[in-house]
Amino acid sequence: YREDTYQVVKHMKISGSLDKGTPNMEKWNKRVKEEMDDWVALYRRQDLVVGRQSYYQLYSAVNALASHYTSYGPKFPFPSKRRARFYELINTTEKYLEKGK
Repeated sequence: YREDTYQVVKHMKISGSLDKGTPNMEKWNKRVKEEMDDWVALYRRQDLVVGRQSYYQLYSAVNALASHYTSYGPKFPFPSKRRARFYELINTTEKYLEKGK
């Protein structure tokens, strides 16, 4: 769980920071969306994981990024207005992972 979550977090950070005009942004964002979907599908049904604080924090961040892709598509960058909250969730996830939560 820990390694998979770190990988998803790393890629989500990159995806959330891409600006308009970034080369290959659409391809990258599609890949990250699939990775997020796979992570949720894998860990959603595991009771030992669902109870972790890191799971809930990352799940919220996944919902924020995935809803952006669903509404606007992978061609458009994640809005800067929502980035602060998004990175707060991501950073909290990392802190909980370091503590084993």
